[in-house]
Formats: sequence, C-alpha cells, structure tokens
Amino acid sequence: MTESANGYPPESRTDIDALPPALRQLLDDELAAGNSIVEVGHHHPAAPRGAFVMLARPVTTHPRESTDAMRFYHRNNSQYSGEFADLNRHFFILEAPLPPPPPPDMDAIRAAANVQYEPDRDGYPAGWRVPPPPDDSLIDRFRASRAMDYEKWHDGEGFDLEALRAMTPSQQSTVEASLIPPSGWREVEALVVIGSPSAQRALRAAAREESLQVRLAVADYAPELVRESTRIDMLMEALRSAQIMTGLSEALDQIEDFHPPVVVDALFRGLLEREGEVAYHCAEMLAVIHGAIPSRYDWSLRPLFLRFTTNNPDERRAALGELQLHLTPRPIT
Repeated sequence: MTESANGYPPESRTDIDALPPALRQLLDDELAAGNSIVEVGHHHPAAPRGAFVMLARPVTTHPRESTDAMRFYHRNNSQYSGEFADLNRHFFILEAPLPPPPPPDMDAIRAAANVQYEPDRDGYPAGWRVPPPPDDSLIDRFRASRAMDYEKWHDGEGFDLEALRAMTPSQQSTVEASLIPPSGWREVEALVVIGSPSAQRALRAAAREESLQVRLAVADYAPELVRESTRIDMLMEALRSAQIMTGLSEALDQIEDFHPPVVVDALFRGLLEREGEVAYHCAEMLAVIHGAIPSRYDWSLRPLFLRFTTNNPDERRAALGELQLHLTPRPIT
C-alpha cells in the first residue's frame, strides 16, 4: 500500500479523514511513533457507513483499554488481534493478527498421558500404562462457547471448535445430540467438525427441511452433502424472497463463487422486482461476477447501485441500462 509523506495511503485519505477525533488522534500518534498502515477497508468489522484502518504492529502510544470516547477489545483471532472502536462501532483501528503459537510438544503430551504406575503402589503389572480419564472440561468449554451475546453475534464468532476437535469420539457423541437439528450456521459448522455418520445424516436432513439460513449453511460448510440442483434452488429462493438478515447475505456469499446462468438471470430480475435494499445488492453482485468491480467492498460504482433503491420503475430501468454498460462477458460458473 503506497503511503504519502504523513503515512496515509493517498487513496484512503477520505476514509481516514472520516475517523472520529479519538481514533484519528490514536492513528496520528501511532504513525508518528513508527507504526504503519497495512490496510484500509469497509468490510467486517466496520459497518457499511464506516471503515477500518489496520496497523502493522500493536498500539504502543495509547493504553489498550476503553475510554469515554472509544472502546478497546482484545480479539486475537485470525483477522486481527485487537480493536479500538468508536462508541457507535462504525469506525475501527485494528491491530494486525499475532503470529501463531508454536506447535505443541507432542512428546510432552504423550508423556503426560501415559502415566507409569508402580506395581507395589497400585497393583498394576510392571510396564503397565493407564491412560488418563477423558477431560470433561472440554465439554464444559464447548458448552460455555455456545452462550451467545451481542459481541459474539456481531463478530460472527463460532463455537469452540478446538475443544470439539480435542474430544474423544464418545464426548463428541454427547455434544452432537445437542446440536441436532441445527438451528444456525454455528451448529452446522460443529456437526461438520464431528463428521460422524449420524452428524452427516443430520446435515443432509437439515439441507432439505430446515430454514433457508440453515440450508445455505449446510451448502457452504458441507457442499459435498448437497446436490447442485438443491443448492441452486436455495439460491433462487433467497433471491426471490429473502432479506439481508434472513438468508440473503449468506446466499450472496455463495453466489460470488457459484453463479450458474439461472442465478444470474434471477439477479437481473431482482434489479427491477425486489425492494430497494435487495436490488442494491443484486446490482453489486452482478458488477462483481461480470468484472466491473474486483469485490463487493469496492465502492467505485456505489452511486450507480444506490439508484436501484428507488421505487420508481422507470428510474430503475434507466439505472439498469447504465449498469449494463459496465458489465463485460465473463465465464459463468
């Protein structure tokens, strides 16, 4: 990312100037102290009206704690390690992800698991090794991770899959029963990790019988369990009737990579037939899959997309004519 003399990427100056004063001061102080900007963007965790600035190194010029003007959260996930957010959670200063921890010492783990019992103490034969009992704290960890709050919901945080993977098959079976039928993508993701025959049967049933959001989650996390025709039917249903919070966002995530001609035709119909917010996203997706913009987070054609939010059919048709000028042929997948 090219930087100007003051450390700001010239192409991101508008977003940086929009930062609330407390976040702007933090950014200025970090750049003055030698930190640098890795990325400026508008996707998660920023709201559509906001933006984020990703720093290369952790913040050192300000306390890593909340104040009256901003909130701090220690995340340490694969996307970023810490976040400073304004009180409305529209703008963020993010710290780059921390390096991964060193791999576990498998020799030490095996040595701890295989305890040598002395025959004169416990009565076992010489050389007998008794494995430790299952660690039920893993089940407790996983159950605790299922408690949902606003932060977990907002950040798209799933269940504790590390604890789930570390369980014995018997422990996974105990957990599995509480995940069936899946009620959302988190349960679907956990059932995919378990991967038992009964978990796969539950996922196949969910792909036929559960809510659109759950069906789309199965197609996303376990596409091998869903027929292509069934997946197309899901996407068509979403484009006909789903809203942003009830399956449309999940469908658009899949359509970006999977868009056979019938789905593309449905996107064009959505430009003229669906309500304004949905028509906006249909226009955005058509621009992506036809190469007019590199991603859904590129705002260069946003003024054109916003023209589809009108209820006037003539204005929408005029916007469609202009949009088609930006679309180039692209192989349909």
